[in-house]
Amino acid sequence: MTRMQRKAFTLVELLVVVAVIAVLISLLLPAINRFRVQAQSTECLTNQRNLIAAYTQYSIDRNGKVPGTDTGAYSYDWMQTVGGQHNPPGTCCSGYQTNVVNWDQAGDEANPNTEYLTAFTKGSLWDYIGDLDVYSSPQDPRLINDPETYALRSYSFSAFAGKEAYCRFCDSASAADSYSQFRDPSNQLSTLCEADTRGANLNGFLLPKEWVDPDFAPCSESFNWTDEPVVWNPGRWNVSFIDGSVISYQLKMSEETAETHFGVERPNGPYNNIPSGTACEDAAWLGSKLQPKMLRSQ
Repeated sequence: MTRMQRKAFTLVELLVVVAVIAVLISLLLPAINRFRVQAQSTECLTNQRNLIAAYTQYSIDRNGKVPGTDTGAYSYDWMQTVGGQHNPPGTCCSGYQTNVVNWDQAGDEANPNTEYLTAFTKGSLWDYIGDLDVYSSPQDPRLINDPETYALRSYSFSAFAGKEAYCRFCDSASAADSYSQFRDPSNQLSTLCEADTRGANLNGFLLPKEWVDPDFAPCSESFNWTDEPVVWNPGRWNVSFIDGSVISYQLKMSEETAETHFGVERPNGPYNNIPSGTACEDAAWLGSKLQPKMLRSQ
């Protein structure tokens, strides 16, 4: 009885199979990467939705009073990172606390400032959130590069979304004290991704008060950035609004501009180095979302 010979793959056949698998992987990798970025962006937006939900519940529980959007100027600020650096007692804003230093300024160049857990737990929104992960974007490169530093925060509240000492100018009603002051909550900015060059997103997200003027025209006049959102989500700003809605805003600026001026973290400065006239279309959009219909001129 003749035994049947077992037929094996030849070396050429194996090489062909390997080559086909390699081609398939190379074709799938971009799709996998896009899916990963989209999933991370969705999680980032979900975090911001949770933050504004906590903000809203805080307001409901306090008869319309909104939490402070600074980081320690007031006892009811959403974060208690640092105090005593704003307006001293007796001035029009009176946003001033002493002995509020829940952060470390002795970090290295890549991570100059780290917030302690107490900065979160002593914040007015902690009881409504109770989860550190909500404060951090999965697209934040600081968390990707240093995942052990869990107490980093990726988001800031708009200074115009609550009583914020830095933007509460004496001559204008520039920040809200209560929810009823918001005239267009579906269009008023609440949170966004920010990497403060000082390291800890101190204060609320703040832009000069001329940005909220209906005649603000960044494409035709000189203007400056006080704070700026970061482009961790490629080509987009992830933001939330007072009414709890979230969007991933498609930027009009070029990829080069986004990477040069908005896509990198700049620990320890230089601060506010975005040239006037840069990204003016996106600046106009941002300005229109800071405080819509709240000024007398509107």
